[in-house]
Amino acid sequence: MPPLVPNSEQIPSEQPGDSETVSDIPRVAIVGSGLAGLSAAYLLSVNGYTVDLYEKSGRLGMAAANVTVPGVEGEEEVVMDVPMRSFFPEHYSHLTALYKYLKIPYHASENSMSFSTYVPIAKSYAEQSAASLDTAPYFSFSCFKIPFTSVSISYPDLPSPLAFLSALFQAITSAIYALRVMFGYVKLLVVVKYLAARGQLTPQGPLKNVTLGQFWDLYGIGMEFVEGAFEPLFCGVCTCSTDVLRGFPAVVILEYVARAMPFGKMSFVSIGVQSVCEALSKPVRRVFLNTSVESVHSSCDTVDNLSDLLDSPHLVVQTSSGTRRLYNHVIFATQANQAAKILQASKDFKKDLPAQRQVEVLEKFLYAKSLVVCHTDEALMPADKEVWRCLNFFTTKEQSLSRNEIDGSKSSGPTTQSVLPYDAYATSSCTHWFNRSHPSLAHPKAPNYYQTTNPHALPSPSLTLSNTSFERAVVTMSSWAALESLDSVQGTGGRWFVGSYAWDGIPLLEGCVASSVNVVSRISKRDGKTNEIRVPWSNLVGGDSSGHMDIPWVVVVFGLAAAAAAAMVTLS
Repeated sequence: MPPLVPNSEQIPSEQPGDSETVSDIPRVAIVGSGLAGLSAAYLLSVNGYTVDLYEKSGRLGMAAANVTVPGVEGEEEVVMDVPMRSFFPEHYSHLTALYKYLKIPYHASENSMSFSTYVPIAKSYAEQSAASLDTAPYFSFSCFKIPFTSVSISYPDLPSPLAFLSALFQAITSAIYALRVMFGYVKLLVVVKYLAARGQLTPQGPLKNVTLGQFWDLYGIGMEFVEGAFEPLFCGVCTCSTDVLRGFPAVVILEYVARAMPFGKMSFVSIGVQSVCEALSKPVRRVFLNTSVESVHSSCDTVDNLSDLLDSPHLVVQTSSGTRRLYNHVIFATQANQAAKILQASKDFKKDLPAQRQVEVLEKFLYAKSLVVCHTDEALMPADKEVWRCLNFFTTKEQSLSRNEIDGSKSSGPTTQSVLPYDAYATSSCTHWFNRSHPSLAHPKAPNYYQTTNPHALPSPSLTLSNTSFERAVVTMSSWAALESLDSVQGTGGRWFVGSYAWDGIPLLEGCVASSVNVVSRISKRDGKTNEIRVPWSNLVGGDSSGHMDIPWVVVVFGLAAAAAAAMVTLS
């Protein structure tokens, strides 16, 4: 069922030929109803603009893939946000301010993790079931909440005394490995906090030309930590392969680390992001669901060179049903590649030089495909239930099989590419144990629900709740540089672009809100409004000092580092 859009005209579908003319009130079309589109639509609506929101799905985009599951013993149903919509208030200042203003309830969750390897088998992933995976946990850590405070501390899990007695050598080896990982983590924190305090984690800082892969070598961060914990974790955060992650600009990742680690609180919207959709769409005049935008072009059909038009000409939004509507501005709240496709479909594109330049810039932003599966199949959790954590990461284990054998070239069935939209061998997988992060499912009798991003093998069909494919923006040196170019073409021809890709940093929900605020403010100035655009939550966007190092923090970090180093020397 489409979500309720209070106080706005929700139109599940439209009739061909529903064309109309423009009034004197500035009219804006927004293509896409993810968080970026919804934020822009809300801001424009409360500031006196007439807004039409277009969504190709039957539900608002931010919640389009959500799944509803039964609660404890038939109690009220629980919504699983798809993909996982976690956030760290320490890093997501714009998003957190928006949620506070809208009175969206959210809660902090534990942030425990486990890391396991699995051995691929010599047949295609089309034939490989999750139950056939041979997994082996090699590292995990748990969370401890300090009494009478909101601070949680993560600590590595060392082998139990029973493990020492049953397998002394293996237990000692595991302990040494865990301490090496911890030492690498502490060293990274020291380096990153130091760089942040000196203002060196900026786009124009000394690391501006350094990739993440180069950063590890430059600062000598231990590979046990990098390959064993950091890369699986951030491949999950960025939803990309290890090779792609290593090509990220270092400061993009490290700025996130500086703000969110080590005491960041992983948080979730308590009642699902559907509540965010409803709140943001409330003041919007019309929401067109099941409506694909086919092209956007100027209404001035007789102009020979569209580059000679005014900065804000009237634009025609044409949908796949043939409907044409006129607007002063069009905001593309879609992926960059989708916005480029819509612009290229315009009948005037070949003579619209500004649109050609915008497409040229948009094509510099790249995307990685991913798959999110909601299920109840324990086979996609660690084999040992003792190491089940909130987030469970899996990577492949080096072994004798050739890459072609792993990819299924010896199988007569379909190849892995026809089943999974990513390279399963090079991409880490993460299974979120949904119960651990949602209090309503904390009861022992509650059924276990899991959400796996980029699974190495598919869960049993009988235990699968949903399969949803996504594309996620990834950051390269080229796309990072293209942000400046995107800024220069914003608003040309009345066309604007918002989304996670259109803001500095890892493409996350934070960039959706921040880029929308930026574009709406610029639209207001373009239209000559005497009063600045009102951003109702702007006074809630507080400064964040997590990048600064005070003396107690330095003492704590170096104390941990010394303790880890001493333990390693002793055990080695």
